[in-house]
Amino acid sequence: MAPVDEEEVGSRRGFLVEPSAPMELLWLAHQLLHRATGSAAPAGLEESRADELAERLRAFWGDGASAGGGELLILADAAGFLFTTDVSPHLRELPPPPAEPSTFRLGTEDPEDRNRFVQRLARLGQDGELRRRYGELLVDIWESVRPEWESRGLPLVREVCRHVREGIEGGAGVEDAVPAVAEVAAKRSTWAALVSEAIGSGRLAITPGYFGGRWSIWDLPVHLVVGYGVGVGDGLAEIRALATRLAPRLKALGDPTRLAILVSLGARPASIVEVARSFGLAQPTVSAHFHLLRDARLIVGVREDSRTRYRMERGRLADLLGETARSAGLDLGG
Repeated sequence: MAPVDEEEVGSRRGFLVEPSAPMELLWLAHQLLHRATGSAAPAGLEESRADELAERLRAFWGDGASAGGGELLILADAAGFLFTTDVSPHLRELPPPPAEPSTFRLGTEDPEDRNRFVQRLARLGQDGELRRRYGELLVDIWESVRPEWESRGLPLVREVCRHVREGIEGGAGVEDAVPAVAEVAAKRSTWAALVSEAIGSGRLAITPGYFGGRWSIWDLPVHLVVGYGVGVGDGLAEIRALATRLAPRLKALGDPTRLAILVSLGARPASIVEVARSFGLAQPTVSAHFHLLRDARLIVGVREDSRTRYRMERGRLADLLGETARSAGLDLGG
């Protein structure tokens, strides 16, 4: 399998959260094919260039249906480059698809669409020249938006991925961290079952998209992919990313006893045993509270003699409250 060219692969709790250039190409193809007359071209594309590429997509297969990029997702997942952030090298030497159609899965597709994918992939497997021209068309689309992707798209998508991972590692559920997953699961019971199975088996891949729309779900040879747009230009991506990152830390302040423990540690450092005695609580209960406060980085332990005493991290608490206030447009400085 080709290496993932990401800084870190988020694989905890049975899924990945990664950028995907092939998914970006899928979104781009969809935008080009469904762009209304006179509407803006995808980010980074001139109007005339967008019109030219859309016409080539419509004409490529010659079967009365447009080329939308779904075949690329299947090829990319089977060959191991679904999570690349620069897809051009792979497109210039597209590998043939798996020979056995059952490996495509495509459990999210209607029978007619699945049959079309199977037929097109068979043609790509049998005709090297067709495969070359398909890759060439997609390269032309990708290279047209590469400057936009590298300067604005990829940094934003990486940041969203990082925030989603942090939120989930901090205790947020998948559907809370990624509303698109909840929306997909609510759309069809069969999709909900696929999502549940994919989390359990480690197949789920979440791909925020710079060029993305509301959501997309694909049952591919290796992964079940849920993609969604990061909300370029409307501020929603940043808001959701911030909320995902702050929620687990704010959760540590949501229990009255835990908040009281934190305040007491601000007044005087203490060990878990000392806090348990002061509050009249069982030591395991206090240990659980300390665990959440440590995960939120609101307390820090200092070794003294034979025991560890904990104190409030005042600076981190101030940062958390300040960031929360600023996100709501409040100024706590006055």
